[in-house]
Amino acid sequence: MSGHWLEDFVRSLGHEVMDSRPRGQGIHEVRSRTPSRGKGKRRISHLCWALDRGLLEQMRSKEYEDLLHGVFNSKASHKVVFLTNSIGGPSERRNLLTHTLARSRTQTKTTSVVDLDHPGPRIVVPPTTPLPPPVPLLRPPEIEPLNEIEDPIISHIPWAGRGPRGCPWVILVEPEVDCAEAAKRGFSWELPAEMARKEHPRWGPSFMKDAAPEKEDAWREGVPELFQVIVYPPEQEVKLERKRRYGLVKSKQRVSSKGVLESMGECYCRILKEAVDWADHCMHATGGQRGGVIVVRISLHMLPLGLQDRPCHEEFEKAFDRMNRYWEKKGHGMTLWQQYW
Repeated sequence: MSGHWLEDFVRSLGHEVMDSRPRGQGIHEVRSRTPSRGKGKRRISHLCWALDRGLLEQMRSKEYEDLLHGVFNSKASHKVVFLTNSIGGPSERRNLLTHTLARSRTQTKTTSVVDLDHPGPRIVVPPTTPLPPPVPLLRPPEIEPLNEIEDPIISHIPWAGRGPRGCPWVILVEPEVDCAEAAKRGFSWELPAEMARKEHPRWGPSFMKDAAPEKEDAWREGVPELFQVIVYPPEQEVKLERKRRYGLVKSKQRVSSKGVLESMGECYCRILKEAVDWADHCMHATGGQRGGVIVVRISLHMLPLGLQDRPCHEEFEKAFDRMNRYWEKKGHGMTLWQQYW
């Protein structure tokens, strides 16, 4: 652990941390970038700040302007300001920060302000999952479900049981699962009726729309018949950087794309949709203080399958943008991350 929860959080997502340091009194800054996502895919740069809500309210004009200056001048694609101890609803300065940074958003860059009703949570995302893998050797079930407590810091979907318990700071979305096997083991991914979103005059019952069937069919036709995954020695618990450095790769495996997609069944798209609705429910239930950090778990060995280009995944990202804009108008921001493992 680094000693600061923000750096620990970013590292737990599989990011390479380029810099982590205090920035002025009470502010911590972390610069990072995603790991390589394959040929032709650029590494995405991230820049995050963590500061106490009380510090924001007490900042002198010069300090506040310096903070804005640092955010606006950054060339990072993904910028997030985490406000800890953010209790009591929006204030004039809190609203000003949200709306000012929202104006800096472009088609290729996002900036969000996210509230956390805690002094500084240890939001470290675990590197493994208890969910069954869609193909052998890719995701061994090793840890207990994360949402067995009433007030979780992190909770994932699918859930162990009927539905989520409480609203977490971080919603960990795990769409790469064996649909039938997950159901056999007692996992579910349908939001209980009492948590369902009320009909919105513009967006309907959900921010996320179903992908057009013809688009899904066209995507499936373009998926390669086979793709190659790297299998690491299960007995060696070493970091990915060391695996690369010392050549600890055990073997390569050719996997049937059809078999993977059949194993996932309808889960992949459904889990993404339910995650959007769950996040929106938690934002409503907690006044925008929980559910605003969404992490989608992505395995690097599945990238050749092109799941992030799947139409329903694109609809998920569009839905998040709609939901984020909706909550920004109410003075609260949201942020979407990927964890690479």
